[in-house]
Parts: sequence; structure tokens; C-alpha cells
Amino acid sequence: MKLVLAVIPEVSIHDRRDSLIRASKYALTRGVTTVIDFGRFFPGTSVDHIWQDFSDVYQWADSSGKMLIRVCLFFPMQTWSQLVDLIQEKGRALSQWIHLGGVKAFADGSLGSSSALFYKPYEEDPYSYGLQVTDINWLQNATLHSDKFGLQVAIHAIGDKANDMVLDMYNTVVSYNGMRDRRFRIEHAQHLVPGSTIRFGEQRIIASVQPDHLLDDANSAGKKKDTMRAQEDHICSCHSLTVMQS
Repeated sequence: MKLVLAVIPEVSIHDRRDSLIRASKYALTRGVTTVIDFGRFFPGTSVDHIWQDFSDVYQWADSSGKMLIRVCLFFPMQTWSQLVDLIQEKGRALSQWIHLGGVKAFADGSLGSSSALFYKPYEEDPYSYGLQVTDINWLQNATLHSDKFGLQVAIHAIGDKANDMVLDMYNTVVSYNGMRDRRFRIEHAQHLVPGSTIRFGEQRIIASVQPDHLLDDANSAGKKKDTMRAQEDHICSCHSLTVMQS
């Protein structure tokens, strides 16, 4: 992946600014007035990209009166201290348009690439259980600090083992930093073992489910996993969406 990323041309500032305006106009035609932007960072890319978009695109649009929708921005967890400094200097609401939300990290990969982390191996590769893309000790330490300074934490987890790993870690962080309305998020929460869904409600964690993925991954789920596991995951995904709505 790094070999490919290295030769992809950087998108110009003009194109990025134009993309924000066009996307905002489209969102308004659909009745969407507020979005959360997790940025274009993922493991293997530079954490600087999101900060460049923040200064080159969002702050530019805000200062020039071109913001059309409200945005809540998240930044790579690796830069949590930089975000804390910015919030302490400017506050969370930079204007009526831009709100500084929190930080995001990744626990595993995706189902389509066979890199989502599972307890059982993939149907097509009995030696592969997926990937843990972030060291759990670093992730817990960074989450502890981010949470201590009031940042909302969102962690990408798709496989059942990755979700349980993040749920356990969140529980540990709460035991250290104490109870409060912090609204930890697990992005996707897509494949869960029976019994894990109830933990979202018990721990007051947002299951940030994307219903579109039920259709998007439908074709590959049966190939990556056996039929029974795929059906169980479908039920758990629907249940976690219900937990999130509750």
C-alpha cells in the first residue's frame, strides 16, 4: 500500500476547497446541515493531511464566508496534544460553523481486504485472522490522555475481536479517569459476537454503525466467513444500530 500511496499526486488546495463547497451544496440538497468529518487519515498515510485540510480548507472557508454547513472535526489520535493546545487557545467552537470534536484511531482493517480482526480465521484463508493495525498499549495510553483532557474518542473496529478489544480498553480508561458523559464511539461496530452488543448499552458507548455497509459488505461476507457467522453478524449489526438509536 505504501508503494502505491507514494506515487499518488497530492490534491491541490484549489481542488480541496472546491470539493468542500460542492459537497456542502450537495448535502444541503439532501437536507443535511451538519456533518462529522474524520478526515482522510488512515494507517500508512500522514497525520498532517487532516491538519492541512483544517487550515487550508476549513479555516479558509470560515474566514472568507464560504461555509455552508456546520462541521464537527476529528483529528488523528497521534496528534491529541496538538488538538488540546488548539482547544485551550481557541475553544471548541471556532465559529458557528466549525466545532472541534475529538480524535480518531484504528483498531483493525476492513472485511473486504481480509484485514478486519476476528476470533476465527477467514473462510478463504484459514491462517488469517485479520490485522491489529495499532498497538493496544499505545492505543490505551493515548486514549487515557485524550479522555483526560475532554476529547471525544472514536476508534474504528470492524471485526469481532477488534470490537471486544476496544470495549475492554474503554472500560479500563473509565476505571482510571472516572465516570462522566464522555460518549466514546466505536466506528462501524460491524461484526460482533453474541453478547457484545449489550456492552455498548452497559458502557454507554456509541455504536457508530453505517447501515449502508449491510449492503456494501453483503456479497463479500459469505465469502470471507461461513454462512452461519455472516448471519449472526447481520443480526448483531442490526442490534447494535438499535442500541445506538436508544
